[in-house]
Amino acid sequence: MSTSLKEDICGVTIPGTLVADIKRSRVEQCLPLEVQYACLHWVKHLRRSDVQLRDNDYVHQFLQKHLLHWLEALGWMQKISEGILEIISLESIASVENCPSLYGFIHDLKRFALHNRVGIEQAPLQVYHSALFFTPVMSIVRRQFSNKTPWWIKRGPEVGANWSARLQTLEGHFGPVYGIAFSPDGKQLASGSWDKTVRIWDAAMGATLQALEGHSGQVYAVAFSPDGKQLASGSYDMTVRIWDAATGATLQTLEGHSDGVYAVAFSPDGKQLASGSVDMTVRIWDAATGATVQTLKGHSDEVYAVAFSPD
Repeated sequence: MSTSLKEDICGVTIPGTLVADIKRSRVEQCLPLEVQYACLHWVKHLRRSDVQLRDNDYVHQFLQKHLLHWLEALGWMQKISEGILEIISLESIASVENCPSLYGFIHDLKRFALHNRVGIEQAPLQVYHSALFFTPVMSIVRRQFSNKTPWWIKRGPEVGANWSARLQTLEGHFGPVYGIAFSPDGKQLASGSWDKTVRIWDAAMGATLQALEGHSGQVYAVAFSPDGKQLASGSYDMTVRIWDAATGATLQTLEGHSDGVYAVAFSPDGKQLASGSVDMTVRIWDAATGATVQTLKGHSDEVYAVAFSPD
């Protein structure tokens, strides 16, 4: 990679050139398969080699010189998400080694890649332009590659000195988001929106894994089953849907409420599902068959939340 990667490796010149506008044959010509393999798997090989990372070693020097080249290449390959996973893996290796300077660089690199993932995915040369300019002033990556910022930009945007607490901004819905839930293992995040869809995201990378369509009204609530294999959603279309979290297929459409559903929750064993509605009732459903087990009445107003006791 040190001998192959360089700035504007595909020779497109214009910073705003989109990945979608470049033929795959051109990418493969400029990034031969062996280089693509190295870009995707060098961290895996590093981990398996049991190498001891140190400050200012060859890994550190590679990143200090070729980091932006590597991210650009991953952008043209349409593999930024995979690259972020490699960065996270590299960070875990460095965290247990005696290399505070290298670890700090990698941690900052992770924040840089997550913050600029969408832009680099769409237009890889933006890694040298907007990505650097919209990165905090004290970022290690920004300072390391300050000589890469274009000479013709006389004044950049005002940004903070350091990274904020916000790790990622997940974009994809076309309306307000009303409900969110993490999967039990913390690896995925579900969101329900006014745009009538449910999205499942990779929590580490921020990429959309599934966009679930089927509701005819706004989605107000989402909940993962205890094993993370299913996802329930409640909608203003008066239904609750149970989805296969891996494939996005609809497993059950639960009908019975006479108005919008604002809340859903799985029982701890995953066998039952509760829902709260504008119709002032709570329903308990059999999660396997979709049958109504109980209809709980007594509220004098809309039901916004439901929860099972631990037993």
